[in-house]
Order: sequence, then structure tokens, then C-alpha cells
Amino acid sequence: MDKIVDYSDADLTFYMPVFRDLEPARWALAHLRQHYNGRAIVASDGDFDPCWRSLESEFQVELHYGVKNTAYWCRGLHVEKMMRLFLMRPTKWLIKLDTDAGIHRRFQYLPAGHQCGTVQHSGDATSIQAGCVVLSREFCERSLASGFLTAPDFFESLISWCPASLGTHWDGVPHIAEDWVLGYLGERLGMPPCEFKEIRSTWRDYVPNPDRKFAVTHPCKAMRL
Repeated sequence: MDKIVDYSDADLTFYMPVFRDLEPARWALAHLRQHYNGRAIVASDGDFDPCWRSLESEFQVELHYGVKNTAYWCRGLHVEKMMRLFLMRPTKWLIKLDTDAGIHRRFQYLPAGHQCGTVQHSGDATSIQAGCVVLSREFCERSLASGFLTAPDFFESLISWCPASLGTHWDGVPHIAEDWVLGYLGERLGMPPCEFKEIRSTWRDYVPNPDRKFAVTHPCKAMRL
């Protein structure tokens, strides 16, 4: 894969979904701001606690409240929202981070692919593990223009492509995993996931990184400043 080394903070937008996890979010954003000064969006969907307002001035982020939208009947609205907020003031790349992702250093380069990170497989389906995902502006624009995320048959098509995309949320409600939504979009658009060696992200297994081989790891257990 081609490597792009001459990027700047102005080329990047970071997006962090949050829900009842203020301290982990504060921890992750503090580490983010040690290395990057670019645009950052925090999306609190389903959690309207005013405490999130503190992040706006503390870390210079945009805060957006909204309804919880990961349930299966919402189709791909959580991914659509992320892309729409990004494209309000688009940059070259959108980098989605979970609150338990560790930002250890700047990326040495950025990939020329359209959705990049740690590739994962489920049967014949492929996606990027959701702890940290790098998306191109073109991928987001084409995804929204396609209408796939809000199509009436979205849920059935997604589950047929990858049954693992349906999980159970903490409240017992079946929800759609965003990593498999992105993988599905890549399959439909001909923009497949690509491995990005600067990121190592797993679902649950801690990723040691003592020599900072990886710029971002997920999950990161050392969640204290």
C-alpha cells in the first residue's frame, strides 16, 4: 500500500462516540491532544448528561448529542451520523476512536486506502476492528451517496453478508456493530478494508506496546493520566 508521509493536523478529523464513560473519554482525549491538534468530534448518543460539555473547552472538541441509534431497527444511522458530521467540515481523513483506544504517538504515515486499520474476518466477510479506523473522505462521500445505510433492506442484506454484525448491547437490545457496517459498505462500493500497521486493535485482548511500535492500540488498559 502507498504511504503518505507529508500529512498535517489540518488533514485529520477524529471522531469519538461516547456513552456514560466520561473519564475514559477524558483520558483518551488527553492523550490525543498530546500528539494532534486537529478537528475532533465527540458524539454522545443516548447520554444527555451535561457533564460532557466540559470536554469542549478542556480538549477543544465539537460535542454533538443525539438519540441512541445502534439498535438494529435504526439500520446504519450511527455510521451515517458519523459521516455526515465529518463532511460538514471535511478533511482528507476521518479517524474513528473508541474511548479505550491508546494514542501513543503520531502516525509515521497514513495509508492510501479507503478504510484502514486492523483487518478482521468472519466467514467470508472482512472489516476493520472498530477500536480505531481510518476512513478516506471519498469513502464517506460515496457511502452516503449510495443510500445503502438507509435502504429498506439494509438490515437483511447486512446480516446475510455477515451474521456476526448483529450483537447484543448492554441493555439487551440487539445492535449493529459499526465495524461490520463499514466492511459491508466497502464490499458494496468496491473499497475493501486494508491493513494499516500503525494500528493494532482487537476486541478484548490487551495489546502490549512498550516500544511504541504502534501509534494506536485498542484496548489500552493503562487508562490513567
